[in-house]
Amino acid sequence: MPVLSAAVLAAGMFAIPVPGIAATPREHALAHQLTRERQAWAHERRGLRIRLRAALARPDAEVSMRLAGIAYGQSWRQLRSCALSEGYRNGERYRGRIPRANTSGSGAFGPWQFMPSTWAGTPFAGLDMARVDAQAMATAWMWSRGRRDEWTGAGC
Repeated sequence: MPVLSAAVLAAGMFAIPVPGIAATPREHALAHQLTRERQAWAHERRGLRIRLRAALARPDAEVSMRLAGIAYGQSWRQLRSCALSEGYRNGERYRGRIPRANTSGSGAFGPWQFMPSTWAGTPFAGLDMARVDAQAMATAWMWSRGRRDEWTGAGC
């Protein structure tokens, strides 16, 4: 391993040569390489933090309803009203998943009380059925296809 000058060692982890103290070309190249690698590592860490935040983010139910309404031309207020009549609670706004089943034992669950067979007939069947954002999109999609009468809640 090459011996680094005091100038490079004094700069520490940053490997920035101290101005006014001459460094050999080899030391300068090593310092430059360390700086590039450190920048690449910092960039990778930033990307990992962003992906981790996205994975841990909990979708806001109201935002999900608004986006679903925009995507499929439905009223987000009617989506919310239907969800409230089907068993969704305002206090669950920031919960990403609502796996609570209904009390009748029918097998339906979530804010819009989807049955597994109904869920399988939507383009969102590959997603987790308990996710609020997925149920909002599936509900708005079904309503845009004329399937609104499949809900029996007073607000639907």
